[in-house]
Parts: sequence; C-alpha cells; structure tokens
Amino acid sequence: MDIVSLEMGLLFLAVFMAPVAYFLYKQRSKKKETDKFVNTICSENGVKKEQTDTIGNYVFITDKSNKKLLVYHQKNNDFKIAQLGEYSGCYVSKSWDKEGSKRDILGTITLIFKTIAQSDKPFRIPLFDETYENPLEAEVILYEAEKLSRRINTEIFV
Repeated sequence: MDIVSLEMGLLFLAVFMAPVAYFLYKQRSKKKETDKFVNTICSENGVKKEQTDTIGNYVFITDKSNKKLLVYHQKNNDFKIAQLGEYSGCYVSKSWDKEGSKRDILGTITLIFKTIAQSDKPFRIPLFDETYENPLEAEVILYEAEKLSRRINTEIFV
C-alpha cells in the first residue's frame, strides 16, 4: 500500500467520524447542563440526589430518606416535587391502540401514584402519548417505567 492510499483512507475516516464526534460532544454537554440544573433544583428544594432515572423526556430524582420525588421534564423545562409520604404506591398505566391491524400499538404510558386518601386525585406523570416525537421508544419507556415503579414500591412504599 502506498502513502497516497493511506492518506486518502485517513482523510475519509476523519470526514466520516467528525459528525459522530460532534454529536457525542453536543450530547455530553447537554447532559452536563441538565445535571447542573437538576442539582440546582435539588439544593433549592431540599431534595437529596440519591437515585437518578431518565425515562423519555423526564428525569426522576428519588430521595428515600425524605420520601420525595423530583420530576423534571427536559423539553418543557419544568419540574414538580412529590411528597411520597402522601401516596400509598405507584403503578404504570398503559393503553393499547388498534389501528386496523392485528397488532396492538402502545398508545399511552402513564406513571400513577395512588393517594392514601381515596378522595384525593392521584399524581399522574404522562411518559408517552401519541404526540411523543419518537414512537419507536414506546417499549423502552414502558420497560423503564415499570422498573422505576418496582424500585419505588420496594424501597419507599414498604
């Protein structure tokens, strides 16, 4: 192999790897920015950052000692803090859509926290619906939501 072929190969490698490297850099900087913002929210609201889960556009911070849950929506840039002592458990609600085919398609996925008092409304977090930007992520979101629900039920609602 001569030197020109080697130079051409390295040039093509650099040209095709540059967008991948740029994408990874932007993704890492976005994650750092989100982590910094979530840490600020946690410190301002007295939430210890013990466990962090990311499901779809949501970031969940669990504080087991104070029984708090911080829910941060990355796209809307808003957050809610749930006092988990007011709830008796959580579960994942899902609905299926049939669109004229034999196959069922996930329509909505919602994480629901049941209240202790039956008269109060449960706390609902809509993780996936028909307006979600990537419908192929539905099963991944369902799996992660069920995993989070099991963990919260076993660690907090004992």
